Amino acid sequence: MKMKNNTELLEEETVEIKEITIPLTAIMRAGANAYLLFLFVVLSLYHREGFVMIGDRKYRLFFVVSILMVPALLLLFLGKKYMTEKSERQEKMRALDICMLGYAGIVIVSALYSIDSSIALWGFVDWHMGVLSQLMFVGIYFAISRCWVWNRWMPKVLLLMAGVLSLLGVCNRFALDPLHMFQGLEYWNKTHLLATIGNINWYCGYLCATVPFLIGYFIFGRHRTWQSAVLLVLNMLAAAALMVQGSTSGLAALAALLILYLGLSLGNKERLQRFLQWNMGCGAAVILLGFWYTMADKEQIYFASDLGIEQLLLSPMWFCYAGIAAFLWGMIHMIHMEPRDNESEWRGRIHWLQSVIDGKSDRDVILLRKKYFLTVILVGLVGVVCMVLHGVYPAFLPILNQISICNWNDSWGSGRIYLWKVVVKAFTEMPFTRQLLGAGPDCFAPYIYTHYGNSLQGFLAEWWGDAEVASAHNEWLNALINTGILGMISYMSIFATALYTFYRKCRDGAESNWICLSIIGCLAAYCVNNSVSFQQVMSTPYIFALMGMGMAARGESEKIA
Repeated sequence: MKMKNNTELLEEETVEIKEITIPLTAIMRAGANAYLLFLFVVLSLYHREGFVMIGDRKYRLFFVVSILMVPALLLLFLGKKYMTEKSERQEKMRALDICMLGYAGIVIVSALYSIDSSIALWGFVDWHMGVLSQLMFVGIYFAISRCWVWNRWMPKVLLLMAGVLSLLGVCNRFALDPLHMFQGLEYWNKTHLLATIGNINWYCGYLCATVPFLIGYFIFGRHRTWQSAVLLVLNMLAAAALMVQGSTSGLAALAALLILYLGLSLGNKERLQRFLQWNMGCGAAVILLGFWYTMADKEQIYFASDLGIEQLLLSPMWFCYAGIAAFLWGMIHMIHMEPRDNESEWRGRIHWLQSVIDGKSDRDVILLRKKYFLTVILVGLVGVVCMVLHGVYPAFLPILNQISICNWNDSWGSGRIYLWKVVVKAFTEMPFTRQLLGAGPDCFAPYIYTHYGNSLQGFLAEWWGDAEVASAHNEWLNALINTGILGMISYMSIFATALYTFYRKCRDGAESNWICLSIIGCLAAYCVNNSVSFQQVMSTPYIFALMGMGMAARGESEKIA
């Protein structure tokens, strides 16, 4: 009987391992796609009995599905890595992975040192942002980044759902209720609840986490003419939803997003023209909403007087806005037309615009964008300093008194300035170990109300009534109280590293990788919005899933184009 040598045995073992890992890979991919479908479609649309306990019910569904699927995907990934050859087992850790693991470790330590172990584990009542949720977010990132493989249809599902939820929000504002969500509700609730998401702050958070992806695909992706038309309609719906949803932070996030996308479009004619087309569509969408509002029965429109939507829709500036965008689009188009003899002198005068519209080399484009973003940062810093000085010394720049958003008194942002002052005071008076590790994940309310409840209850009752303030309404200050300096820094490092990673990916020559550019927009809009908002189940899981998708799609630039 002929004995097999070591080489033949090794080859047979390798074949057997491949036969096992191939179906494991297929299961991983299918599971990752299924989970993303759950997040993007099922969780977004899920509701029972209209808006009754909608946030709590969505979280419970999210938790049950995630606690089953996310660990299963991670175990499948680890099992596959274990079965592969030793040379292929090592998984390269990237900077974003390290930040995620660092944050998870600090959150666990903070929970062990918390003031209330039960709240730190499960989260504050009806809020559910305890250590389990924080670890779930990190797990979502690793599960998607390791198990998901790029495909063309999954991002388009997210795009479609962002459009559908935008349409529902616009319809709700004009008293159209196709899903019968408003049955049995009082008028106040009808003016502050939207789509299948819930409270306007939650709805705004959802839009800020998803709509930049929709805008990014329109500007940076490659699509046919009919696809561009469909995408423009979806983008107009998204712009309309952001205008009527009622949260000022959503408008601030949109403004920051447009500044960002303009910078990322410089030096590329096609992207710059699409950026201007989007602005034309945005202006047209608001103008159409204004006409709708003037013709509608005012008693059947759910615009709360404190939201300022009416003034926004009826402003004549939108005609100028759309007109300027159209003029610039036409100018770019003319510059690239074949010149006539009598146009040579005129075209020579605007020759300097060529580098802005269509860069000569990648190096020139990178330098142009650096100059742009440095200018934006400097102008932004000057603006913030002026607003802070005006808040401390009201006589400084009295012209700012005419701009409500610049009046940083205690009442600003429905009492947010006052709340932030209490939060800063609470942090400075914490023991040193608490300053490092915080009160515990989602333990903001029990800590603040135990020590500073009298300071909050009376002042904030004007806006929030008897409801307890469960967060600082600033995600970074909230992290500071809950998880301390270490937790806040590690959490912020996740977003800073992700922004740098995806921007670096584009700088490294993968300009066709629109998914990375779009995720940069999602991260930026989320950070701006959550500077006056909070973590919640209809925004934070999406951001971590998108970061996972971006990491999984790195290196797939040719497929993503």
